[in-house]
Amino acid sequence: MKRLFITLLVGFSIALSAQVNVRDSASAAWHFKMNFAGYAPGGDLADRFGPMVGIGLDIGYKTRENWLFGVSGNFMFGNKVNDTYYIFGSQTTAEGYFLGINGEYAIVEFINRGFYTGGYFGKILPILNHNPNSGLFFTLGLGYIQNKIYIRNPSETYPQLLGEYGKGYDRLHSGFASVQNIGYLHSGNKRTINFAVAFEFMQGFTTNQRAFNWDANMPDTARKIDLYFGLKVSWFLPIYDKNQQKFYYY
Repeated sequence: MKRLFITLLVGFSIALSAQVNVRDSASAAWHFKMNFAGYAPGGDLADRFGPMVGIGLDIGYKTRENWLFGVSGNFMFGNKVNDTYYIFGSQTTAEGYFLGINGEYAIVEFINRGFYTGGYFGKILPILNHNPNSGLFFTLGLGYIQNKIYIRNPSETYPQLLGEYGKGYDRLHSGFASVQNIGYLHSGNKRTINFAVAFEFMQGFTTNQRAFNWDANMPDTARKIDLYFGLKVSWFLPIYDKNQQKFYYY
């Protein structure tokens, strides 16, 4: 057991000592990213929602030629829903309150929720680069996007908006989306500070997924163009190919 422990310790030490020379050479690497973004809506989306934030994860691969490939997922939410009086006004009192089944005012909240998932490719350009693995970059992506009004009634005292009933009011839209990013990616020489900052532009080509909007007494079959204008900040963990150029610490 003692000999096994020493062998594992030596092997672990050697693995830690062998490091890719990020400072001097471009290296292939996996990037595991955590993303945070803020979005302003545009197009048809601005008719339904206000500003929102997004959080998400990316799993990507960077080649030695600094090409980028990966998949991403992003959850988006905000507390600004437009035209709630137009959609729900017929169910409220003159003061704008919902009267619950217990005879008291019901707490009803409307939240914007959505998500995007898809793949992307791009390139790191040798401009303003901290090292050969950093620089200005761009990515292009394709995927699937969805947004809706999330209706929250924590006390469940207003059943007219719960379950299947709520689906007639939630304006669930989904469809194909394209995404463009342009920004700066920084890979730290010691792999401790790795981040990206980018302007993100998303276009969702969506349709209403509900057969009928109950408040309007008709279906909504119009195709929408939902636009998202955002600033995205990412922190990532790079895992470099150990078989490439190395240098050693003693």
